[in-house]
Amino acid sequence: MDKIKIAVLAKKVLDEIYATNRTKKRKDALRTLGVKPIVKHFEEKALDYYDKTVINDFVTETYRKYCSGKIDKSKWQIIRRCCAFMEQIVINGHISLKPVRKWSIESTGLFNEPLSEQRSNLENIHTLVYLTHQAMMKLDLSGKTKSNYTSDGFADVLRFFVAENEIQYSVELLENLVNEAYRKYRNNEICRSKYHNICKITTWIKEYHDTQTITQKNRTPKSFEYAAPKFEALIEEYISCSANEKLLKNSTIAVYSCAVRRFFREMKSKNITEYAQIKLKDVSDCISSVAKHGSGNVATVLNAMKSFTDFIREKHPDFPDIAPALLGKPAKHRKIYRGYTEEEIERILIQVDKSTAKGKRDYALLMIARYTGLRGIDIVSLTFENIDWQKSEIRIVQAKTGIPLVLPLNVSVGNAIAQYILEARPQSECRKIFLRMQRPYTGLSSRSLWSVFCQYAFPVVEKGNELRHGPHAFRRGIGTRMLEAGVSHFVISDVLGHSSSSSLLRYTAVSVNNLRQCSDTLESIPVMQEELL
Repeated sequence: MDKIKIAVLAKKVLDEIYATNRTKKRKDALRTLGVKPIVKHFEEKALDYYDKTVINDFVTETYRKYCSGKIDKSKWQIIRRCCAFMEQIVINGHISLKPVRKWSIESTGLFNEPLSEQRSNLENIHTLVYLTHQAMMKLDLSGKTKSNYTSDGFADVLRFFVAENEIQYSVELLENLVNEAYRKYRNNEICRSKYHNICKITTWIKEYHDTQTITQKNRTPKSFEYAAPKFEALIEEYISCSANEKLLKNSTIAVYSCAVRRFFREMKSKNITEYAQIKLKDVSDCISSVAKHGSGNVATVLNAMKSFTDFIREKHPDFPDIAPALLGKPAKHRKIYRGYTEEEIERILIQVDKSTAKGKRDYALLMIARYTGLRGIDIVSLTFENIDWQKSEIRIVQAKTGIPLVLPLNVSVGNAIAQYILEARPQSECRKIFLRMQRPYTGLSSRSLWSVFCQYAFPVVEKGNELRHGPHAFRRGIGTRMLEAGVSHFVISDVLGHSSSSSLLRYTAVSVNNLRQCSDTLESIPVMQEELL
């Protein structure tokens, strides 16, 4: 078919529109909000003739504006309809008023299925993107997430390669796309989620090219800095050994490995790239450098490096022993925070909409925190086996201390948990009680729990220097109220699952009544004078 000028095509579309029995208001809207913007788009690109690829790109661009809230739904639908009208004129010579099929980014021609003989050629970027996209669609992700990855990820990769006039797979071009996206993100030209999507998709494309499969895993941040290669090899060995031999908990391994990497990054700045090069003075210098960022960093790094040197001593006895330089112990500067009061807890609970599935889950979580004082990690780790409905008890092994703990199951707490399980919990093979609201239906993380609690606390409880929101604010509140009620220290430690009675000191520090007792004179203490001598 001969090429048709966009101005001529626009006139034909308008003639067909005004020949229909639509209202004048609707016809004018199609002209001003649909046809005119399309013609303007071609003029801005200095294009005189209709091009389906340009139309598809314009539809995609408009759809993004609609998704980001820059234009309303009616304008998006009008532009979509007028683009369909133009295609109908080109193909059939007239327009159709039948509803256009639901639009998706895949219909733009960017995701055409490769021919059978091309499916094995992973060096062709179109084939590789298509197969990677198909693998992504099989993952246990929500429909919205898959749509976002498609429009703000896969489509961007293909457009970038087309713009570079390249059809072959290229790691360099993928890296250029990520760097360009990062620049736009830093300049506020694109949002953070779009930048993250592009990073995720480029990682998947590389993975599929090498392994013909993709996996769901957290992306390494762009700003992440590794230590020297030989140090990284030791860190990986340390992580593997600690996990396989169960020397440390997984959470501790994660913290310690990051701290060890931070220490070795400081070594890298001193041009030390091998363990055999380390001197005791270098260790002291690195610890001093870490101390500039806070005493908490020093404590973590020291503890981590002591664990790491134990590993080195056992697995690599020929390496120098740097343990003598790690004997220091930084002073603790622990800030004391108060817990929620009963009045604040009531205001928080009122915020929950218990008529929704999310509300039922969140209410159960808040009730557990209120009446048990469990740590956040123990709440999200609760499984069906931890609830003894017959004896009305919660039985767990605490994640922090490894000490078993048995707590009574309050009736109101039990009812909240039961209502969530029976009426709102998604179907899942996961044994954890509390799950995500979106696919994949896996257990909540501690970070997600913190976000849930803060969602309800922020609007009604003012955060100050003495209050920090989250699950632990409920725990602190319970400890403080029990202490002020005169409950024995041993009972409080048992209820809260403390491994040491010294943990109660932080609750005493925020208890006004107990602080007043500390300020009393010795005369109020019932002991005989000779006992003090």
